Amino acid sequence: MWNRILVDICHKLDASRPVINCINPVVSMMGGRKSKCSPQDSVNPYEETKNAQATASLLANIIVTVVPFVQKMMGKPKKVEKKLKACFDELDIVGLNYAENCYEPHHAYDPKRIMLGSETYPHSMAERWKLVEAHPYVIGDFMWTAMDYLGEAGVGVPIYGKAKGGFNRPYPCVSGGCGAINLLGQKETEMYAAAIAWKKYKQPYIAVRPVNHSGEKYFLGMWRDTDAVHSWSWPGCQGKNAQIEIYSIGTEVELFQNGESLGRKKLEFCKASYETIYQMGRLKAVSYDEKGNKIDEDELISAGDETRLCVKAEKEVLTADGEDMTFVLVSLTDAAGIVKMLSDRQIRVSVLGNGILRAIGNGNPVTEEAFDGDSYHSWMGQMGFYVQSTEEEGTIVIDVSAKGTEAEQIILQTKRR
Repeated sequence: MWNRILVDICHKLDASRPVINCINPVVSMMGGRKSKCSPQDSVNPYEETKNAQATASLLANIIVTVVPFVQKMMGKPKKVEKKLKACFDELDIVGLNYAENCYEPHHAYDPKRIMLGSETYPHSMAERWKLVEAHPYVIGDFMWTAMDYLGEAGVGVPIYGKAKGGFNRPYPCVSGGCGAINLLGQKETEMYAAAIAWKKYKQPYIAVRPVNHSGEKYFLGMWRDTDAVHSWSWPGCQGKNAQIEIYSIGTEVELFQNGESLGRKKLEFCKASYETIYQMGRLKAVSYDEKGNKIDEDELISAGDETRLCVKAEKEVLTADGEDMTFVLVSLTDAAGIVKMLSDRQIRVSVLGNGILRAIGNGNPVTEEAFDGDSYHSWMGQMGFYVQSTEEEGTIVIDVSAKGTEAEQIILQTKRR
């Protein structure tokens, strides 16, 4: 009933646009089951207790629990249709959350239906995208999620030293940790993997699982496909096993370590995996098409010993209206500008003149540092902050400092329109 009412309202407000409802068939089929937890359940946010997992997001926990049974159930559309067909039939486009296994069997059940992956897991994007390309009745896919967010703490945060974990993480985990773009606005490996699957990124992309966790058990959860990062700078890890993921368009890739080929491998759903022993130097990946012709290449170089502060504002001139802002990225790099992933330290920021420091932070989903202070630790070699203009024309002087490095200063301009 509510589905019909809401669809009618949308059509009356704007008859030119199709209406979609994002439906999770698995949860819908389980509807009516009573939760074992109650509002009176108390939880300790510092502990991963049974109750903490349930009350954090019982719905999402159910989804994770039943994932192994999804394909079997979705392959029998009559059961789903018996409960949801009335809802499906009211819609212009049927949105399906975590149910790509519905596409083909449900199309056979109702060939007129238009479907959309309205919320999907990051893993198997390349495999899933082939379904979108192959079937005109599936018009797109929305992967959860684009940018990391505060809430659903830890659903995509890796756990090291354990083979499995629960849905969320205890405090001080504060964000989901599952964004293809992290809290700092930096693109993570899953962003490039998705862009490659969509054929929007033409270069191969090298990603390395954290070598400082080499050999450890780990758990990623359903909302993170990989913990690999775009870096070959792992000081103190000489001689350890390194797991490398190559994402690329094309048919094959070849990986070179310090000029020596580690072999060609066929890409399976835009990905190939390698293992090697970590040594400082260079990694280079080359992609090839079906005829063996080179498409493009990517290269990672280990950072040198020197550590510098690299401070870069997104824009150098702000409007003097008391509202304009710019983001300033701070990176710990070597002399060549290569980010030093494991050289994290506390970074202090001072903003003088016609500007105000408005927010500060990094991409780490696990933190007790305040976003409204004047200092923050870097994470994976980076942190950042926002500066807002005043209503006065002039300059904004930004000083950035960290122990063991030379302080850096940048000057921005504020002008009236």
